Amino acid sequence: MGLIYRSLFDVENTGIVEAAPSIFREWLVEKARRAGVDAGALESLETRGEPLTVGAWTVSSVADSNGALAAFEGRLVEKIKGQVLTTSLRVVSSSGQAWADIDLEREWVEGEEFGASWVPLPPGLVRTVLGSYSCTRAGTPLTGEVSEINRESTEAFLQQLLDPGRDLPYVVVTRSEDELASKTADKGRERAGELARRLAGIAQVALFGPMVAQDFSKLIGGAPWHVHSGAVRSYLPGLLRDGDQPQWHRVVHFRRLQDQPAGTAARLTAGRLIEAAIHRKLPEGWGNVTTELPLFAPAQSDRDWQEIAEDFDKENARLKQEAEASDKAFRDVQEQAREDVANALRAVERYQARERFLRSWLNTANPDLDIDAGLLATEASTVPREHCTTVVSEAQSNLKWVVFHDVAKVQEGADLLDEHCQPVFASSGWQAFTALNEYAEKKAGGKYEGNFMGYCQSGQAKAAISSSWVTMKESGTTGQTRRFREQRTFRVPEEVDASGKVYMEAHIKLAGGGSPAPRIHFHDDTRGKTRMVYVGWFGPHLPNKSKN
Repeated sequence: MGLIYRSLFDVENTGIVEAAPSIFREWLVEKARRAGVDAGALESLETRGEPLTVGAWTVSSVADSNGALAAFEGRLVEKIKGQVLTTSLRVVSSSGQAWADIDLEREWVEGEEFGASWVPLPPGLVRTVLGSYSCTRAGTPLTGEVSEINRESTEAFLQQLLDPGRDLPYVVVTRSEDELASKTADKGRERAGELARRLAGIAQVALFGPMVAQDFSKLIGGAPWHVHSGAVRSYLPGLLRDGDQPQWHRVVHFRRLQDQPAGTAARLTAGRLIEAAIHRKLPEGWGNVTTELPLFAPAQSDRDWQEIAEDFDKENARLKQEAEASDKAFRDVQEQAREDVANALRAVERYQARERFLRSWLNTANPDLDIDAGLLATEASTVPREHCTTVVSEAQSNLKWVVFHDVAKVQEGADLLDEHCQPVFASSGWQAFTALNEYAEKKAGGKYEGNFMGYCQSGQAKAAISSSWVTMKESGTTGQTRRFREQRTFRVPEEVDASGKVYMEAHIKLAGGGSPAPRIHFHDDTRGKTRMVYVGWFGPHLPNKSKN
């Protein structure tokens, strides 16, 4: 089972543990009514150790106290579309302090059809608790609502960002010039609202009012730390402290948000922050629950709270050690990158001088020649592509020999890649699709006889990709494990395979290790009836033995 969402925060100790059973029960009843589950059986839910089964749901609720220590845990387990989702509410009070933890865990059901990973929405419990109690994270208020920043509050807001004790990410939303001038709808507010909905319990969202971006830029020292003109930026803890780097506080520029729905900003921002929140360390008081409260002595899940706390300590120590070991390597890479950029700029200057010379020479040789008209004809192939979802749409429209039979599945994977804000995934994906298209076209015209990897090695291809990107077969373990094989089996027309599905082990590696390690899985039917290449997946690395 994998933890995919965690909201952990301090709560003003005004009877939160005593109220937690009612909060959990009321949330369950409302959720059951919406889901068509028997809500009546849940209205009388008691705090006891025995799980209660209601339809496809399994519910447990436990509370106990011992002097100054009190705790509650409510847990809902539900099976949805081939996966088991577990939502947990844990509340602990100890010596005048109180904490709440709301988790969402996911487990794939063996033998069920694979569904791709997704960025989770916060459980409704999060807003219920944040709306009813005064909640903080290391002293920073956590409300789940958008904070409006005006010119009078700009300096105080910056001081909050620079607070060395801040342990809560802030996402700052700015408005474009047209939005500030009321020439268009206030999309900035919509973006902020959607971000606050996605990041409730994880981060605080702030919306800059008129002139705030300019004031903020002056106070923070301008580029590269500011944010303005419709961009959205995540400010992580540790801002402007020793060793901090601007690129760690990710910016989503307005050109990626313009004319896009409000959810685009959340999709490009939320995933990384939610993933980071999963690794937050539990307060020391939580370790006492299983040792001092009798009802919590047996593990309530496959891992009790003490184990979770110990695991987080080990993981944090490991990550700190890795970070220290890689710091020098990072500085070396950064220095090399600066040198590469300088060399690239010098190359650009040479090409610009060459272009001016060639234009002058061509105009002298043929004054009637329209140079720009000729260049526009090839412009479509050189336009930068930053979104994987856009690449899929473009390939559908422009590449005759590449087919996305189950385009919803391909777009699902592309959406997941776009959450990582890496335009190189989109440009590499387009390069791979055009290479597949050119390969299939050559095969159909009788100009090539081998497979796709051989084509990339042949020297015949104009749109070739490196053959090191291409793998024509999966490992034996992957192909022989039913679950992994099913996850690589995608829909195709019945004229390709009578079953309507094909195991697509051939794939293109758009990036190496780590996550998301994007892959394109395809089926080569260039020797079959259709003469096409079918793409079943364009998204993060599918599970195998090493990435399970």
